[in-house]
Amino acid sequence: GVYMLETENKLMYILLTSEEQQSFLINNLKAEFFENPINKEVFKITKKMYNEGKGIDTTLINEEFKSDEVTNHLADIILQDFIPSVMAKPYAEKLFKNYFEKRVKYAKTESDFEEINELKNSFLFEEEKINHIS
Repeated sequence: GVYMLETENKLMYILLTSEEQQSFLINNLKAEFFENPINKEVFKITKKMYNEGKGIDTTLINEEFKSDEVTNHLADIILQDFIPSVMAKPYAEKLFKNYFEKRVKYAKTESDFEEINELKNSFLFEEEKINHIS
């Protein structure tokens, strides 16, 4: 719904504007967590750029799609009110939780349940462990 779109757009803002959160978001989110089709596709492209070491660049993203709809959507995202990058984790958790709950709600087959179990186990945003002893 509208509420998730807002969360998605805030995450996209952080992804596109905050270099220090990019690896966290790229490594912890999956395209299928996004409901908005543009966000889903843009996430796939940003992940590809990031993994190729290109840096995430809205100009390059726009060239990839050559679509006014995408260009306008990205402009709307970038022009949102400032969102602090520390919000990456809580927004990512909210997005995952929404996806997870939907998967649970519509699960029918054994493989659905296996996937849910796998998600449950692999997808815990664990706090960074602090290993040093002061």
